[in-house]
Amino acid sequence: MAHRGPRFSTADQLARRGGRKAIGFCVSRRHADFMAEFSQARGLRTVAVHSGETSAPRASALQALENGDLDIVYAVDIFNEGVDIPAIDTVLMLRPTESPVIWLQRLGRGLRRSVEKTHLAVIDYIGNHRIFLIKARTLLRVGAGEGALRIALEKLDSHEISFPAGCEVTYELEALDILKSLIRQPRDGEELTAFYRDFRDRHGVRPTASEIQHAGFNPGRTGHAGWLGFVNDMGDLTSDMHSAWTANKGLLDEIETTRMTRSYKMLALRGMIEAGAFPGRIAIVDLAERVARLARRNPEIKSDLSVDPDDTAAIRSLLTKFPLKLLGEPEWFRLGPGTFETTIGGSHDLHLSELASEMVDWRLLRHFQTHGITYDQPDETHPAKAAEAPGSSPTPPALGPKIWEEYQRERIPLLFGAVFNTGSWNSGIVVIKDVNVKAMILLVTMDKSSMSVGDHYADEFASPTRFVWQTQTRTRRTSSHGKIISGEELGWTVHLFVRKSKQRDGRAAPFRYAGPVSFAGWEGEAPISVQWELAKPLPDALRPLFGLE
Repeated sequence: MAHRGPRFSTADQLARRGGRKAIGFCVSRRHADFMAEFSQARGLRTVAVHSGETSAPRASALQALENGDLDIVYAVDIFNEGVDIPAIDTVLMLRPTESPVIWLQRLGRGLRRSVEKTHLAVIDYIGNHRIFLIKARTLLRVGAGEGALRIALEKLDSHEISFPAGCEVTYELEALDILKSLIRQPRDGEELTAFYRDFRDRHGVRPTASEIQHAGFNPGRTGHAGWLGFVNDMGDLTSDMHSAWTANKGLLDEIETTRMTRSYKMLALRGMIEAGAFPGRIAIVDLAERVARLARRNPEIKSDLSVDPDDTAAIRSLLTKFPLKLLGEPEWFRLGPGTFETTIGGSHDLHLSELASEMVDWRLLRHFQTHGITYDQPDETHPAKAAEAPGSSPTPPALGPKIWEEYQRERIPLLFGAVFNTGSWNSGIVVIKDVNVKAMILLVTMDKSSMSVGDHYADEFASPTRFVWQTQTRTRRTSSHGKIISGEELGWTVHLFVRKSKQRDGRAAPFRYAGPVSFAGWEGEAPISVQWELAKPLPDALRPLFGLE
C-alpha cells in the first residue's frame, strides 16, 4: 500500500505501484467524473460508473476492464461488496471512510482470484486526515489506543513487522510522518513529564508505571514509543535495562498493549515472574497454584477469575483454555505438554524480568481501577505512592500538607481538620474557621481553557517565589475576604494549591500544595490582583509546566 506524497499524482502512483486493471472508489458522482477526465488527460483509458446520467454502462465497463480495453473504472458506492471482479489487480482508495469494515470491503474487490493476476496493489490517497489511522490500525492489526499504534508504526519504520509471503505494506516517508503527526499527543503529556521529573528529584528514583497510574496519568499515553520508550527518553534505563528493552521490545510492547477483558493473561505472567520463570519454563500445575494464590489475596481478583481459587483443576483448565493459548499466539510463548514457557532468553534475563514485572503490575492495576476494584500489588519497590488514585478512599492523613506534594480535592479538607463538602470545595476559595483553625484555602487551576466564562482569572507564577492571583470579580479590599488577604484580619493563614489543568486521563487532576503564602501587595479592585510570596520556591522540575523557564 502506498501513500501519495505531494510529488505524485494518481497517474504517477498507478505507473509506479499499480497493475493493468484498476478500480477507484470515489466520494461522489462529480468526483468520479472528474477523476475519469483527469486520468484521460494523462493518457489513461478510464470511465466513471455511478447512478447519474453521466455514468458509463456498468456491465460493459466491467467487461471492458476485464478485456483490457480500460485501465481504470472509477466507482461510487456500487462496487463496495457483492460484485465479483477477478480481473482487478489494483485498488485506488480515493474516498475517506471511518469504517474498517467498509475499507476492507473495498480492498476485497481486488482479492478475487484470477489466473492472469499475480499480485494486488492497493494505493491509498487519503492521508492527511485522522481517518487515515483506521487503515494503519487495520493493516497492522492494532486495537484501540494510540500508544499501541505509535509502537506499531515505530516497528514498521524499523522493519520489525513481517507480513505473509508475497505481501508488503509500503508507506512513503511523507506518509509515515503524516501518520505520526495525526496521532494525538496526550493533553497531559507536559504535565506527566513534569510530574516524572519532580518525583525523580524528590525520591532519587524514577516512578514506576504503577506510580504514574496512581497519580492519575495513563502510562500508555506518553506521546513516546510506549512507557518504556518514555523512560528511555528520560534517560532512566541503565545500560543493562536498555539492552534488555531493545532485545525484547516486541514482547514488552505486547505486554503493554495486549487487549484485556479479564485479568487472566497478566495474572499468568505475574505467576511466572514470581516463580522466577520469566523468561523460562513453568509447570502448569505450579502456575495454577500461583495464580490461585494471587486470587486468594483479593476477593475482587477472585471474582474476576470466575472460578474458585481452591479448585486447582478448574484453575488449570481456565489457564490452558484462555490466557496461555492467547499468550502463545505471538512468537514469545509456547504451550507444551504440562508446561508453559517463553521462547526468548539471553544474558539480560533478570533485567527483562524486572521490566516485564513493572508492565504487568501496571496493567493489572489499571484493569482493576477501570472496573472499580482495588488491586494490592505483591511488592512495593519505591518509598511511597506519589498520589492517591482518583476516586479512591484514602486513609485520613495527619494534619498539615507537605509543600509541593499532590492532593486530590477531596483530601484537602482533611489536611486542615475539615470535612469535604461538594458545594464549598468545588469553588476556588474556601474559608475554614473554628476553634483550632483560621485558614483561607486557594484552589487554582492554571489552564482555564476548559472552565466556564467568568472563571478565567489571571493567575501566574511571576517568579519561583512569587505568585500573582486574581480574586473573583465581586471581591473588594474592604470585604471580609479582602481583609483576610491583606492581613488586616489577624490570626489567619492563606494556603495556596495549584494545578496545571482540570483533568488527567479523563479524571479530576490533583492540586499541588504551594505552601502557606504571605501577602506581598495588591492592585486593582473587583477583581484584585494579589501578589503572594511563597515559603519555598517552585521546584526546578515544575517550572516549565507552570510557565517559568
